Amino acid sequence: MYYKNIAGIYDDLMTDVDYDHWFSHYTTLFAMGKPVRHILELGCGTGNMTFRFARHYDVTAMDLSSDMLNAAQRKLASAREKHSVCFLQGDMRQFHSSERFDAAVAVFDVMNYAVSMDDLAAVCKNVYQVLRAGGRFIFDVNTELAFTLKLFDEEEIRPDKDYVHIWRGYYVTT
Repeated sequence: MYYKNIAGIYDDLMTDVDYDHWFSHYTTLFAMGKPVRHILELGCGTGNMTFRFARHYDVTAMDLSSDMLNAAQRKLASAREKHSVCFLQGDMRQFHSSERFDAAVAVFDVMNYAVSMDDLAAVCKNVYQVLRAGGRFIFDVNTELAFTLKLFDEEEIRPDKDYVHIWRGYYVTT
């Protein structure tokens, strides 16, 4: 399963991410158009954005990895602020829901896991089916140029950690 081996260190790998900055971008986009009250978050990981969203919105958070979801649930249980978040394990390419959402988000390259045009179409179709009229699907993706220039490739050896961090992206043309 995706992220099984890194769920325990994922937050450490993402320490440079300014989650509050990204959250402000999403809230700005949410403010455009119909009011947003209920959000579907695809690929919620360990919940770093989930908890920010949950301070202001009702959140249903989904991830393929049970290990990432378990980390998010542990984090939520130990948080000072208590929020109601519905966590679901599922594949964004194959999910169905009777719930309806005002917005859906897929942050921090989640959509890059839709690796084929069929995958991308399936995700978009699934999201469309659960959005209320006027709902928005907001996501980011890396581009072919970013992969070609290796903008996100990283190597890090930290003596204080018991792992080496090597992050490589690749782009497959079809």
